[in-house]
Amino acid sequence: MLDHVSDPNILHWDHEEGDKTINTYVWLQKFDFVVILKRMPDMSRRLITSFYVDYSNKRRDLKRKYDHRLP
Repeated sequence: MLDHVSDPNILHWDHEEGDKTINTYVWLQKFDFVVILKRMPDMSRRLITSFYVDYSNKRRDLKRKYDHRLP
């Protein structure tokens, strides 16, 4: 997934969290799998977590974050 973020089936975006950290989300929506990375000050990224999205409220939350992504 991370090597193929340009694939149209993969949504990826940066989102500013409530604590002002910026996380990068990589969501393979068709298979309900997401990877979350923390963006570091030097623009590198560190893995925070990855998981299977098995609840509709989590899908809605990811969609909301995608809709409010950073430009």
